[in-house]
Amino acid sequence: PGQEKITADHRGVRYLFASETDRAAFLKDPSRYAPQDLGCDPVILTKDQKAVTGSIRFGAFFDNRLYLFTTAANRDQFKSKPLQFTEIRSALRAENIEGASFQ
Repeated sequence: PGQEKITADHRGVRYLFASETDRAAFLKDPSRYAPQDLGCDPVILTKDQKAVTGSIRFGAFFDNRLYLFTTAANRDQFKSKPLQFTEIRSALRAENIEGASFQ
């Protein structure tokens, strides 16, 4: 789990890290580590046009990018047809996301 005292902000989202080393790696290339769609579940984004924060517990990689999901079922749906959920990009703003910060 991330520590409240080791943080970094990226695109309006605060990330918590387990160590200074982890934070330094993130800061060198945030887009490599930060989840896509500001961490919102792409299945919900696509189907409901609603920004809801996913969980790392239900994370999956596609095209070397991390996506987070609210449920295992959404992750499985994404994995069956990932292009359906990645081709359309939403203009997300952190203040419009429902859910918690990333840890």
